[in-house]
Amino acid sequence: MQACSGAFSEAVDPDLNLGPGELSRGVRLDDLQCARASEFYRNLQPLMRFKGLRQSSRAGERIIAMQISNFKDMYLAELQELVSTEAQLAESLLQMAEVASHPALKEALVRHREQTEVQKERLVSLLQKHGADPTAHTDQAMQALIGETGKMVTMLKGNDLRDAGLIASAQRLEHYEIAAYGTAAALAGQLNLRDDQQTLHTSLEEEKQTDVLLTQLAKREINPHAVAA
Repeated sequence: MQACSGAFSEAVDPDLNLGPGELSRGVRLDDLQCARASEFYRNLQPLMRFKGLRQSSRAGERIIAMQISNFKDMYLAELQELVSTEAQLAESLLQMAEVASHPALKEALVRHREQTEVQKERLVSLLQKHGADPTAHTDQAMQALIGETGKMVTMLKGNDLRDAGLIASAQRLEHYEIAAYGTAAALAGQLNLRDDQQTLHTSLEEEKQTDVLLTQLAKREINPHAVAA
């Protein structure tokens, strides 16, 4: 086994202001897991630069140009944010599955990634139906949550504890999606867009089912192993 702190230190953006203790705890992984975790953390650096609400002047100009003036446009903006959420999550879930050790957790993360791709396509179809650009918005809240997941991977020692941290992070992401889909569905209902509302409710129920599955996995297998480790 080896300490991955050096690999992670090289991957960290100095602008993130992470304390030295967060990167020097000597996370013990085998060679393959160390490489995967290091790659996972390195790939998150562009996302973690959004820590807080920092934005470039160019991004700020874009936001000003996208001012929303009516309820329908607010609804479409919510859908655009959700497309960004699902796209980011699909990439993150794959990385999380590679770092995970427990077979059932790996399987759950991979399966949800496949489901996430389907959910994203539903959103794209809705936006295209309304003549809106699916790529117009970037969800910075999801960027921050994924960044925290990457940091968590570097801090936890041992397979069992790391799996517990991964499942906790995955549920944090799920809860954010549940809130976002619930909001979008409510807006669709207010606009009397019943087909849209039903489509969004379908994804919402899938997110809730995934959250239940992760809770069961955590309680029955992952967390007891982490406690006993």
